[in-house]
Amino acid sequence: MNLVSIIIDFTNFLGSLLCFQEDYATFEIGGHWLPVCSGCLGIYLGVLLGASVLPRLETFSKKIYSIRWASLFTIPMIVYFIILNIERALNMWLIPGVKVIYFSFGILFGFEIFNFGYQLAQELEVTLFHKALRFYPIVWLALIASFILALPFYSTDVSIVFTLSLLFLVGLVTLLAAIIAFTTKLLLKITTHKNFNTVIASSLFKVTVFTFSFSALQYLFIHDSALTILGFVLTFLSLGFLAWMVNDLSLKEMGLVTNNWRKNLVNGILWAIILYSLFVVYYVVFRHYNLSEMLVRGNWHWMPVIIVVVISEELLFRGILFPTLEKGLDMHLSVFLCSLFFALSHQATFFQVVLNWKLKVLPAITEFSLINFSGSIILNYLFVRSRSLVAPATTHSLWDLLVYTGNIYTIPF
Repeated sequence: MNLVSIIIDFTNFLGSLLCFQEDYATFEIGGHWLPVCSGCLGIYLGVLLGASVLPRLETFSKKIYSIRWASLFTIPMIVYFIILNIERALNMWLIPGVKVIYFSFGILFGFEIFNFGYQLAQELEVTLFHKALRFYPIVWLALIASFILALPFYSTDVSIVFTLSLLFLVGLVTLLAAIIAFTTKLLLKITTHKNFNTVIASSLFKVTVFTFSFSALQYLFIHDSALTILGFVLTFLSLGFLAWMVNDLSLKEMGLVTNNWRKNLVNGILWAIILYSLFVVYYVVFRHYNLSEMLVRGNWHWMPVIIVVVISEELLFRGILFPTLEKGLDMHLSVFLCSLFFALSHQATFFQVVLNWKLKVLPAITEFSLINFSGSIILNYLFVRSRSLVAPATTHSLWDLLVYTGNIYTIPF
């Protein structure tokens, strides 16, 4: 097996982990499929274009670093993605040129994504990242050279697929490098800031260790592991850090003291109905579920179990982890981190990805985790607004009950 074939096969495998690779939206050249769909390919090309030109167009880069410009660059991709899936669900292709349109909007989307990363890196003074961007004209020359060098030995079609596969790899690495660069610098800035103190460090340490040990414990339980001793160690570690956090919190901080429980109950019910309605639309349009099957299944006998599990999760994440983070961090950052921990630890998502890696696992887990993360953001803000567990616990319980009795066999959060 030659190097070109190895690279093409590897990028197709990697693409299968990052993209659903639907035929109707993926370019095919001479019987060879590209590693990702046209939209994703456009995104990685947009990232590469951004890395190549934005450092040389500082004024333009700063100008489009705004919500208004970000909307102009990203909304077309989002809107067309929705239209594309509606067309697919109805099996009516109303707009011709699916792949070209998807690819074009993907370029705009990727360009703006990189610009935001680039400007954040500028603000955080990530000098190594800036220096690396100077070599991107050489990257383009290398991609052109790869095509020219492949031509004498392979057909034009294979050479094009090979070059575009390399473009996908370079675009992916560029995107990851941008994320890692400014994330690392941000963490360094937080830890070296004059306001960084033992309270912040203690909050992050307690929540991180608890979440890691609790998630690992779930993984051992879910997969019926024989590592009994490790399970005991993780149990004591989780309980120890949980007790440490609870010891520093009052009942009011944990949301266990409230005077407006009726109002919070109504708010919780309304949010559950709104979220479930959006969820039904998503599953009917994008996942092709039968609407009648989603509405009734009759498993109401699970109601006590669902309520107990949900109340436990709300007490844990909204009642203990969130106020612990909030003691040392900004409220919005606490909401973000709590939701991130919720998504990673829910059904041991993090360990399922790392320890139970399988082909096609990432897109499915990504969808599941994004629903978890988004739902947790809303639940956290419900808690912030009411400072009571009643609203988030009501929303969470009713949501899970509706989802489980509606023929969705895995409860998203």
